[in-house]
Amino acid sequence: IPVVATNWNGVPYVVDDKKNGLLVQPQSIDDLYEKIMYLIENESERIKMGESGREKFLAKYSVESFVRNMDAAFSKL
Repeated sequence: IPVVATNWNGVPYVVDDKKNGLLVQPQSIDDLYEKIMYLIENESERIKMGESGREKFLAKYSVESFVRNMDAAFSKL
């Protein structure tokens, strides 16, 4: 499932605009509406963004990724 999130603080480090989701301007209901409607009307983009988000999650945020990164960090000590 693609993400629609606010382009604020650290969110753009997790959500890559137009790759695994869409970023909206803070407090912009019109922008939020447009981005949600875009995903509703463009199934292929919605699927592509959702798959990209899953890939990023598995690579950077899964338990396995966490363990791998912690292992690498401790091996440098």
